[in-house]
Amino acid sequence: GGGGGGGSMQGVKQVHKCNYCGKDGAKAPCPKCREVFYCGKACFKMDKNKHSKVCQTIKKTREKAAKKAEYDAKNAAYIEKAKDENRGNGGSFLGSMGFKGKSSGGGKVNSNRSKSGKR
Repeated sequence: GGGGGGGSMQGVKQVHKCNYCGKDGAKAPCPKCREVFYCGKACFKMDKNKHSKVCQTIKKTREKAAKKAEYDAKNAAYIEKAKDENRGNGGSFLGSMGFKGKSSGGGKVNSNRSKSGKR
C-alpha cells in the first residue's frame, strides 16, 4: 500500500530543527521569512530578537529577487515584442529602430550639418 510517490517528494516530510532550542521536529516556521522553524510560540518569542536581523536580510533579499524577476520578465516581453515587430519590418531589428544598412562613410556617422558648409 502506501499510495506511491511516483518519484516526487510529495508525502516526504522534512525534519526541521528548532532555531532556538535545536530540537528536531520543529513545525512552526518564522511567520516573516519562513526560512527557520521553531517548536512553537515559546521558542519563537525567545529567539525573536536574535533572529530579527537575519530575518530582515532574508526578507530584503527575497524582495530584491522578486523585483529582479519582475524586471527580467518585463525586459523579456519587450524583447519579444521588438522581435515580433521586427519580423514585420523585413527582418532587420536595427532597421526597425531607424538605422540603415551598411554605411558608405567608412564607419563615420553622418550628422545633420548646417547648409552653410561649416565643419
